Amino acid sequence: MIKLRSLITIGIIAFGLAFLGLILERIAGNPLEVLDRPLHNGLERAGLKENHDIVLIDLDENSTLALGDRTDWPALWLPQVLSQLKQAKIVAVTLPIFEGLSSPLPGKLAEDWIAENQDSIKRWFRMPITWPQEVLIAFYRYADTVGSQKLGETLLDAGNVFYGVKLLDFVYVNPPTAFTLSVPRNPALLRKATDIVQKKDFLEPVSMYHAKGIGYVDVFYNRYGQVREVPLIALVNDKFYPSLAFRMYKELLGESARVDVTPGNMVKVGKRKFRLGNKYAYPIHFTSDLTEYKRYTVGEILTGDVPADSLADKIVFVGSSFDPYSMSVSTSVNGKMPQMVLQANLLTNLMNNEMATPASLVISFVITLIFSALAAFAVMLPWRKFTLPGLVVLLGILFAVVATTSINSGTRISFFTPLAASVISLVVAYFVYEKQEGARNRYIKQLVHNYIPAEQEDEYFARFMDLPYLKIDRNGVIMAVYLLFKKQEKSLQEAHVSFEEFRRQILNIARKYGGIRLSFIGNSCLFLFTGDNAGNKACKASLEVRRFFTNFDAKYKTEGIGEFRIGIGLAEGETLISTLGDVPLVDFSVFGSAVVWARQLALLNFEQKTKILITDRIIPHLPSEAKVIELGELEIVEEKQVIYEYRH
Repeated sequence: MIKLRSLITIGIIAFGLAFLGLILERIAGNPLEVLDRPLHNGLERAGLKENHDIVLIDLDENSTLALGDRTDWPALWLPQVLSQLKQAKIVAVTLPIFEGLSSPLPGKLAEDWIAENQDSIKRWFRMPITWPQEVLIAFYRYADTVGSQKLGETLLDAGNVFYGVKLLDFVYVNPPTAFTLSVPRNPALLRKATDIVQKKDFLEPVSMYHAKGIGYVDVFYNRYGQVREVPLIALVNDKFYPSLAFRMYKELLGESARVDVTPGNMVKVGKRKFRLGNKYAYPIHFTSDLTEYKRYTVGEILTGDVPADSLADKIVFVGSSFDPYSMSVSTSVNGKMPQMVLQANLLTNLMNNEMATPASLVISFVITLIFSALAAFAVMLPWRKFTLPGLVVLLGILFAVVATTSINSGTRISFFTPLAASVISLVVAYFVYEKQEGARNRYIKQLVHNYIPAEQEDEYFARFMDLPYLKIDRNGVIMAVYLLFKKQEKSLQEAHVSFEEFRRQILNIARKYGGIRLSFIGNSCLFLFTGDNAGNKACKASLEVRRFFTNFDAKYKTEGIGEFRIGIGLAEGETLISTLGDVPLVDFSVFGSAVVWARQLALLNFEQKTKILITDRIIPHLPSEAKVIELGELEIVEEKQVIYEYRH
């Protein structure tokens, strides 16, 4: 048995190493992040179901070249695009429309604002820095009065356009911590906060109020700047704001689909329920590959190259894959993902009613199963204690670690977690094996080698390994008795009856001298004697068992039932003991690091049949006339000792 002090030491060392690893990870980052590249894309794409109802309208690089200076002013060209999407089921615009350039400012305010921001405006318009301020003002007023008005009229006329905004960047100047507020647990406050805000609550350009609905496109990033989860709703300043895809999903279900937010991060839309993660996050399957969706460019729409009926009854996302205008989110998949693709991914998951458990979990489980099974076989089989429950427990512990890691990260790195976990488990199990069984194994091998003929070593070693072993406290003495039956003419059933008689008598003898029964396992009986004179009591009990056995064996030989052989082992101290059984060390064997009571056994045994094995430490305690014969060196509890046979 492993001592409590050893477990405490192991725990302290493990905690120290874990704490040191945490500090290094915080300082230098996770070195295994280099693995977070080649596998994840395939796993996630395999988990994302196709959605042929979604079409992307892409403001790509060629489209920006064709639009020129108008690119930064969607009000000058977006109405023409939206007018060709009237037959679409839903249209979502994820392009950034800057608040300062799309909100009307009266006369003097506009001039002052342009004067203060003319460098930025010239950069946005791609105008030479030498252009006068009057040109900026004229261009601004034209775009604001003509473009914004036309955009608003187009949105109102279409009646199917949803607009995506950057909630934190354009609505509130608060830091993102406002995004992490939890649902209040007070029922009254909860009911007050469960209304999903309408588009009027978004502080967006007035022209956008003509859209069918407004939703945010913000996402959560991990410490490496990569998106891992998409918030379905956001609780900001005690109001729930919907994401763009969530607003579109509600529209697809119909106006009658009521939205309810309940404690436990549960969101109900109509008859469908979603249990969200931390911060109302919705883990999704996703892909950043544009070829996964049907795609047209803004240039093709403006030139009329796309038939209007090809977009009929489709869900259309108007966005950009061109980096300066794409509002890209950083992901582990191909580096960047256009905002319109991310929103399309989220809507696809909502429509398919699937919340992603990272696909790597399945693969992680399979790999965990393989490696942990190998670890279990490698450790448990030599230990002779391999059991199915043991394997199940090992698998459960490993998979709990793997699943936790995968759910929290959802990355390719979780693919390698089972390997690391299995290696760690193998190292720990091997340490336990060495601590508990290694010394015993070597001890028995040397014992058999010293006292058993070479041709029988394997047979007896296997027999010893199947017998009970234990580590004895220094305050006690163990008496182990092994009875072997060799069948003759009579039936085995009669032999079993005689064996039960022998066991009962052994129990009575042991109790007579204060022995405590530890176990009856097969043909083995173990008894513990404690107290100051434990050795003396164990010796007397052993001799009485031996005398009883002499008469017992003679009786059954005479009756022709069979022949019995007995082995009695005595041990005390930090010694691993095996009941010896039918071994040339017959009748008695005494093992121990301080068996002073070996002399007592010799003096008590007047028949002079006892073979007593002692170590050199006990020689000073023997009578001066005692004779000892050196038998050789034997390793006992990882310590080499010279073994002697004591004769008197």
